Amino acid sequence: MKHRTPFLLVGLAIVGIVGLLTYSTLVEPYRIEVVRHDMRKAGEPATLRVIQVSDLHLRDFGKHERDLPDRSGHSTAMWSY
Repeated sequence: MKHRTPFLLVGLAIVGIVGLLTYSTLVEPYRIEVVRHDMRKAGEPATLRVIQVSDLHLRDFGKHERDLPDRSGHSTAMWSY
């Protein structure tokens, strides 16, 4: 029984690492959370819309990131890099 413990721990570590890598590359990059806050006074029209994109952890800003306004439902948004 003592000899199985290291193999079990190594196996669990490998499964955990593969699971984290799979989630971080196949699931998390495509998960967008849209949160809306109404910050105007009652009865006033909306004059400004702000989109905050955060927590991306990127090396560069590619096509996937440029498509975020369309994916968030705000296709007229302007980007500031």
